[in-house]
Amino acid sequence: MGSGKVPWTLGGVAKTSHGRRIATICSQYGTGREMAHYVIRSRGPTMSSSQSIQFATDHSATILVVEDEVLVRMVLADYLQDCGFKVIEAANADEAMAIATEPTVAIDLVFSDVRMPGSIDGFALATWLREHRRDLPVMLTSGDVGQANIVRNVFPGEVFFHKPYGLENVAAKIAQTLLKAPGRKCARA
Repeated sequence: MGSGKVPWTLGGVAKTSHGRRIATICSQYGTGREMAHYVIRSRGPTMSSSQSIQFATDHSATILVVEDEVLVRMVLADYLQDCGFKVIEAANADEAMAIATEPTVAIDLVFSDVRMPGSIDGFALATWLREHRRDLPVMLTSGDVGQANIVRNVFPGEVFFHKPYGLENVAAKIAQTLLKAPGRKCARA
């Protein structure tokens, strides 16, 4: 019996990919299931001009996206890049911590899943970042609605997105958060 993660992932990615078909699941009696992924990497965000934030090239923000589901991570990373952000991807919190401690890498914000494989989860990553990189805003996401309550109680002031989330909403909230950060220079498009 499966974990139920694949149907959510496919549904969530399809929803956040603005309805573009990315997967087909077929089943015939006696043959089992067949699954094919169609990953469509499109260019050009669909944000309205009122939500669009354009960062000047010499001041573009770098977002660390921490997500174990490769399709979800890829769609979000592409969208944020299309919005003008630089994106670094990590498949788990262990990779994210290694990136965050690299002295040559500048990160302006971390967007992390809560539940993922590795020695620590997204909550532990957020705690670690609070201790080691206090200046770094952290946004958390999960498909489990109960995680939102933990974020509100344990990490007051941190932003939480329930999966599946809208790409436009994530990009707008990232831009809004960075506008409030000291030393950020950006302009509305």
